[in-house]
Amino acid sequence: MKAGRLRHWLTFQRDAGQLDSDGAWEPAWLDAFVARSRMPCEIVYLQGRELLAAQAMNSKVTCRITTRYRPGFVASLRAVAPDGSVFNIEAVLPDNGTTRHTVVLLASIGINEG
Repeated sequence: MKAGRLRHWLTFQRDAGQLDSDGAWEPAWLDAFVARSRMPCEIVYLQGRELLAAQAMNSKVTCRITTRYRPGFVASLRAVAPDGSVFNIEAVLPDNGTTRHTVVLLASIGINEG
């Protein structure tokens, strides 16, 4: 993978929330990896669409995020850009070979914040 393509810096986070006294889930996002949760990535936007939900217009953009391989990527993570954009990871695609140089994540942005 060429390092020049990895020009977007994303911080990967996991949900460490808990139930409150009423039984509702309170999310609390923490860095997903012990060392260097902020990683260089390539973001390629694939598709965008608008949705009408609860009488409000929302937009959803799907994208492909490629970064260097490290164990621990799961679909329950999210990625946060320095500008505050939140990417909800929906799938972790398996590596085509056995070299494990890169990991490809399918993500969406725009519907919710994690």
